[in-house]
Amino acid sequence: KGNVYVGSSAGFGASGNSHTGNTGIGARVLSVVTTGGNNVGVGYDALKNTTDGTENVAVGKDALKDNQGGEGNTGVGTEALSNNTSGVENVAVGKLALFTATTADLNVAVGNEAMRLTTTGHSNTAVGRESGYSGTTHSGSVFVGEHAGYSVTTGNENIGIGHNAMGGGTITGDANIAIGAYAGNSLSSGQQNVIIGRDAAKTMNTGAYNTIIGDNAGNALTNGQYNVFLGLNTGDATQTGDRLTLLGT
Repeated sequence: KGNVYVGSSAGFGASGNSHTGNTGIGARVLSVVTTGGNNVGVGYDALKNTTDGTENVAVGKDALKDNQGGEGNTGVGTEALSNNTSGVENVAVGKLALFTATTADLNVAVGNEAMRLTTTGHSNTAVGRESGYSGTTHSGSVFVGEHAGYSVTTGNENIGIGHNAMGGGTITGDANIAIGAYAGNSLSSGQQNVIIGRDAAKTMNTGAYNTIIGDNAGNALTNGQYNVFLGLNTGDATQTGDRLTLLGT
């Protein structure tokens, strides 16, 4: 009831089922739908495999193609959220955004290939081309800027803002904040660091509980704990150390 289908095999599985309020435009859109309702699919194979999913919006070739019972998802762009099966309330805007997500929930990915490799992670926000690209099961993180958080894999509750912030290392650490181009660019297992400034702590990988503020501050630091560096170029020759407090330039 109240369905509109336009295109070869669009809504093909609809006959005799109880779905209502669907709109499918394009070949094979909503072609196996059974009880799912209030979905909108536009583009070849958009929402192709949806059966009982509801209130999804898919615009673009293969957008939300494999969705079955997922609800409240929005995928806009070629293959956006293409592999989602049962994840709910995700927003993916851009080619291949959240492409690999299967059961991930409550994510927002805006930009071509944003959060492309996320599978089951939840409650993440990534804005920018390839931001949050490598995340798999990570949750609660925010990345803003091209390649921001690009290499975060399983680390949770990280914040990376700026071009390539937290973008170079394979990051498994949690609760880091990196703001500025290339800030915290080599972090791996480091955790609970606050890094602000262009190239700040750019080479640090395993450090923890550090506060580093200023362009190039702590630029040579590879590991260390409980350090405070404040100011332009502060500690830019310091490679290791714990509980250091450095002020000025």
